[in-house]
Amino acid sequence: MSNPLLQVVDLQRLSAETKRTGIKLLIDNTFATPVITKPLHLGADMVIHSVTKYLSGHSDVTAGAVVAAKAEDMERSKQIMRVYGLNLSPFESWLAARGLKTLQVRMKQHCFNALAVAEFLSRHPKVKQVWYPGLPQHPQHKLSKAQGCGMFGGMLSFRLEDDLETVNSFMKALQHIPFAPSLAGVSSSISHPLRTSHRSLNPEQQQKLGITLGVIRLSVGIEETVELLADLAQALEKMK
Repeated sequence: MSNPLLQVVDLQRLSAETKRTGIKLLIDNTFATPVITKPLHLGADMVIHSVTKYLSGHSDVTAGAVVAAKAEDMERSKQIMRVYGLNLSPFESWLAARGLKTLQVRMKQHCFNALAVAEFLSRHPKVKQVWYPGLPQHPQHKLSKAQGCGMFGGMLSFRLEDDLETVNSFMKALQHIPFAPSLAGVSSSISHPLRTSHRSLNPEQQQKLGITLGVIRLSVGIEETVELLADLAQALEKMK
């Protein structure tokens, strides 16, 4: 799943093409996690995860992981990690391992909440567009359902009016969903891709990708669903 507009890649088709041309297929599975999608089973050669995100789940560790289908690829990765000193400290490793114990149950709630939020936003008159693979109108909905075992993740994006005052008033009106550059913690958070993750792109590149001023990325946490919907509803109501 791409950041921030949640495009879904056909992994089996991509795997067939990369094998035909002799290219290794490396998949960033951070948004989906192994709970939803298992890229190695779909033909990928290697998978990377930002452990900082869902795998640890509590926004208290900075880490990454590499998984390989073949032993020689894994050994090469280990060699690079040793040379550059990329191994984790014991405490960071403990934090990451602790988070994995609740990954399955957390992802179920992330997905449940995200679908409820996406459906709510898609019906709201002040929301221009919603990007979430769990919605039937998403262009890769069927593909995402097939690759993701019927689960669609906890990340979504939506677009308000492409107006700075509108975006700022919405964000300031939120009472329980803070602005944060990271994502995928147990608490919900929002981000503004145009001014954060994609700020280095020039205006033409941003426009081509569809990342406009009104696009907001929402990392949906595991709070009570009704509390999330209530906070979003009151913020949209107060929005200028």
